[in-house]
Amino acid sequence: MRTFAFAGALVGLTALSAPAQDAVTIKIAKLVAGDRVKVTKNEKMTSKIDFTAGGNTNTKDDVEAKSIVYTDVVITANDAVGKPLKLKRTYEKYEVTKGGKAADGPPLNAAILIEKKNGKYTATAEQPLDPAFSAKLTAEFDRDGGMGIERLLPGKPVKPGDTWKVDVSKLPGISGDGLAIDADKSELTGKLVKTFEKGGKQVGVLEYTGTIALKSLGAKSPVKLKDGSVMKLKMTGEACIDGTDPTNRMTGTLAIKMEGEGGGVTLSLTADGTIASSEELLPKK
Repeated sequence: MRTFAFAGALVGLTALSAPAQDAVTIKIAKLVAGDRVKVTKNEKMTSKIDFTAGGNTNTKDDVEAKSIVYTDVVITANDAVGKPLKLKRTYEKYEVTKGGKAADGPPLNAAILIEKKNGKYTATAEQPLDPAFSAKLTAEFDRDGGMGIERLLPGKPVKPGDTWKVDVSKLPGISGDGLAIDADKSELTGKLVKTFEKGGKQVGVLEYTGTIALKSLGAKSPVKLKDGSVMKLKMTGEACIDGTDPTNRMTGTLAIKMEGEGGGVTLSLTADGTIASSEELLPKK
């Protein structure tokens, strides 16, 4: 689910350096050609689905887990939004399971060239890539700025302790797999918790909490979700805030509850997830 992708976007932010209690202007850290970034992701989502059709009810418990480590090397950066136009990605680890079944992944320790051509990203490697994996990889880059991170910003200088409301309607990609949200009934709040110096650099702690109202499973689904179908989230991240280093780490939790019916089907789902990720800027070769 792209909810994980959204969570990862919450802390891909930096701010201008300033004394601890002064207001800072938060901005996105933009990668440049030659940057090498090591990314580690550990995610787990446990869900329970009750599905009734034709008078028969089925219950399914499921677990989706991800443990992924890769390094991106930027070849050509995009100055407009900071998303690379061309890079090489090398996976060190790729363990993704759903329902106890492992998903096909990329070749390990082999560079994958990812570049934008004719408005769309492509992925190529010396070894043929699994089609399903390749589609997920390119979709990651085709999404709006990798979630439109700039739309999470307060739009004004903030001091430690200050909060701001995020306009959920401007967050394409917050939901995925056909999910649609009700922005009017959703609320997402950002907070600059504190700033401090670490290793000669300014660091900030950011926190996002919210309740996202789920509206539908998509135009093609006959099931209509009931009011009260929501995704609750809380994310806390620590990031370099002096505008020179995209290094950050993040932890968070997700809780999803939805009920719906339609087309002779009744659906009830609950899910809980945990997320931990980090990005580390490596020395240039």
